[in-house]
Amino acid sequence: MSKIQRPTRHPRYAAICLLTVGWGVMGCGGDGVKGVDPNLVKVTGRVTFDGKPLTSGDISFVSTENPTKGFASPIDTSGYYSLAYSPSAKGALPGDYQVRVAATEGAATMGTGGEVSKPKSLIPEKYNVPGASGLTAKVEKGKSNSFNFDLKKE
Repeated sequence: MSKIQRPTRHPRYAAICLLTVGWGVMGCGGDGVKGVDPNLVKVTGRVTFDGKPLTSGDISFVSTENPTKGFASPIDTSGYYSLAYSPSAKGALPGDYQVRVAATEGAATMGTGGEVSKPKSLIPEKYNVPGASGLTAKVEKGKSNSFNFDLKKE
């Protein structure tokens, strides 16, 4: 039986590979991510309902200048959120926003006749509509942009 020979690797080959990987890593993340707006700023906060953390749901910031532009986040079990445009684009653009909060129990279901039942809202319905919620935020570059909202029963 013949002995299998391993190809020899030259130190130069390893150095080229390391440089290539290093250049790739330096070009990833931060403001260099292709398609991510470098003007995004971190926006966080906490949502409470009658003084207690809202333990589920989601929050959306809808631009007052362009209602098709928005940023959203799930609300964690302690009521905290951190806005994002997408998984790779964290934060929101500076501007004025109307805020919408939704928290429901269960899911929408369809009956045998085609009727759809909405899930039960855990907060007053007005918070589900950005213009009716009464909640607003002004996101500014260079500021802390931490917005806490205490929702109240009607």
